[in-house]
Amino acid sequence: MVRILDEKMAKNIWDDTILKLSNPTYYQSYDYSRTYMEDEEINFLYDNDGDKKIYAFAKLKKGFVKIPFGPIVSSNATVEDIMRFISEVSEIYQQDVMFSISDDQIEEFNNKFGDIQKDWYFVTPLIDTTLSMEEILHNCNANRRRIIKKGLINIPRENIKYGVEYIDEFYKLYNKRMNETGGRVDFSLDYLEHNLSEKNSDLVVCLDKDKVIAGHVIYHFGNTLITRYNCFDSLYSKISPSARIDYELINYACSNKDIDYYDMSGLATGEEITEKTSNINRYKQSYGPTKVLRYQWYRYKK
Repeated sequence: MVRILDEKMAKNIWDDTILKLSNPTYYQSYDYSRTYMEDEEINFLYDNDGDKKIYAFAKLKKGFVKIPFGPIVSSNATVEDIMRFISEVSEIYQQDVMFSISDDQIEEFNNKFGDIQKDWYFVTPLIDTTLSMEEILHNCNANRRRIIKKGLINIPRENIKYGVEYIDEFYKLYNKRMNETGGRVDFSLDYLEHNLSEKNSDLVVCLDKDKVIAGHVIYHFGNTLITRYNCFDSLYSKISPSARIDYELINYACSNKDIDYYDMSGLATGEEITEKTSNINRYKQSYGPTKVLRYQWYRYKK
């Protein structure tokens, strides 16, 4: 039976609970949910009857309920258990439910519930940071190794900085880069400020004479370090500032025994592939990622 957990209780137990389940992700964490709390209604849903556990934070949207990259389930939860949970959520709110199934259960879910409407298919490459930095560099293609070497030669370690004090410059640079490349800025400065106020997130930038010339937003959750919203100033592309940040973060992950993966946040697939996204795919794949994580999104119709 699906129940709603009080937000104050969720604050105390949510992240520790989902990290013990089979498919935890930052995008189902309490910290991530807080990014939306001021603007959207959030509910924390769970069913832990017996030895099977299913948890999901849900955003109550106009016309549907959205469970971002969830639900999170125990390893013994079947696709039938997940479908029952989604059906009950739909019944509670009298709305459609958007949710996702990850990796090892996608094929079985499609076989048993092929009539459920498919939505977004998300694929993300992971670098195995239990390997040494030398092994990871060996897995990179020759051009990526050359670019990383150039960044290390041109940009000293002290030019890599962490902290929200660079948020305004970073956001301006991100907007500039999206305008140059025909990309879409899909988050506000207010959203980013909320996002970076949580303990699991940070902003990493590369400076040139106190000017922000590249930046990444990072999230550390469980055994994974995630990088998102990467951008760089095209006037400085020849010194490879974005690759210098990648090296810094991957090296940090390799030296941190709690981090097993560096998640590069998505590969374009199918109709998403354009000249721009194809270039981004090549950049991410040039690091020789050793694992790919997949999510199939669905829309359950009330």
